Amino acid sequence: MICVRNAGVVVQVRFVAQPFADGRDLRDFLSAVGADEHLMQLDVVVAWAKRSGLSRLQPHLEMIRDRGGQMRLVVGIDEGGATRQGLELAKTLFDSVHVFHDRSGRTFHPKVYLAAGVASARLLVGSNNATAGGVYFNYEAGVESELTLPDDEPLLMSVRDYVARLYADTDLCKELTEAVLAEMVVNPRYRIGDEDARSRAAPSAGGPEELDADVDVEDGAPPTGAAPSIFGTSAEPKRTDPDAVGAVRKAAVKRPVPAKKAATKKATPPAEATSTSRGPVVGGAAVRRRWFKKLSPTDALQNTGHSISALRLSKAKHDIVWQTYFRYDFFGDQTWTTETSRQGFPMEAAIVDFNVKVDGQDLGVQPIRVDHAPHREKGQLNVPTDLKWGPVLSAALRRKNFTSYFVVLGRLTDGSSTLTIQRQDPGAVSFVK
Repeated sequence: MICVRNAGVVVQVRFVAQPFADGRDLRDFLSAVGADEHLMQLDVVVAWAKRSGLSRLQPHLEMIRDRGGQMRLVVGIDEGGATRQGLELAKTLFDSVHVFHDRSGRTFHPKVYLAAGVASARLLVGSNNATAGGVYFNYEAGVESELTLPDDEPLLMSVRDYVARLYADTDLCKELTEAVLAEMVVNPRYRIGDEDARSRAAPSAGGPEELDADVDVEDGAPPTGAAPSIFGTSAEPKRTDPDAVGAVRKAAVKRPVPAKKAATKKATPPAEATSTSRGPVVGGAAVRRRWFKKLSPTDALQNTGHSISALRLSKAKHDIVWQTYFRYDFFGDQTWTTETSRQGFPMEAAIVDFNVKVDGQDLGVQPIRVDHAPHREKGQLNVPTDLKWGPVLSAALRRKNFTSYFVVLGRLTDGSSTLTIQRQDPGAVSFVK
């Protein structure tokens, strides 16, 4: 161990290097925790947990449980890294298990192991998942700290505060009940794996079963046939990429406004564009903003030469600056995340829950991705904001030709959103401001 002095406090730390024969791994950390009878609380926060890893940690975890210790697990299910067997075993080993999933596209990626008692604590933060690869087989690295209390209380509390914030974000952090597990296994959007099936399909050749996959990018679209997500939206504000945000805002400032629009724009918008009292009422809430357009063959997915299943959020004869309106006004109150396009340009995305009706049929609440990429303009006043139809709407659009129908988007005074595809012309009033 190495002594590190921080603000007058000495913390014992050790670098954990895996998989070298003379190094340490996750088993060594939990073996030490299991052997220390003073450590009665274990919090584990990991991106993935599989049977292949938990079974190797089980003897050490049972030592903590057998002496009356309490153990909690928060585990991610992103990127196809979770398995049914791992989640089932976790429920038997830990006193409580919660799954964490942010459907906005942020990957749940921490690896934190904290064991604490009255006078001491042990902390491992690194790259080790609770999988066979993370336990001993993969190249992993981390820092293990031995804390003396109360001297090291600030560090202990900072970790506990982090864990508490995860639990408090209840729309993203769900208790792993039998019902939740069953829902995730059958819903293809979560990609819960089967270790038994994989082992039969690809028997191990000397290495452990179920090694960690290295997948860091999702396309953001749930697979066809996926049921609505059981997870909601985060209540926590998030940091943004300052470079990406700066590029987005810089592009917005430089956007030219057509000369005709500048000459005819009124200083005071017309009453019908600003009044919420004159908007229609949906479920007791008034429409605060409304935008619509007539669907082109491309919008309606009838153009077979166009591969993007998206609705271009364009001007569509409304009195708006379409290059910025949907990002900063219409959907400005949504949770936006910064991303990088496949071409390397900055972009932003939000997942919006829409109450959807198509040709009179109620399709319920659908989470739909809206993304904003200023580089799409290409200096030609092109449309930078897209609404991705997603699997449910894409399937509906392909069953029937909705070309020349109208799509109507609404934002209501209660914060909800509506998306309607209808034959009837919605009329001149747009409520776009």
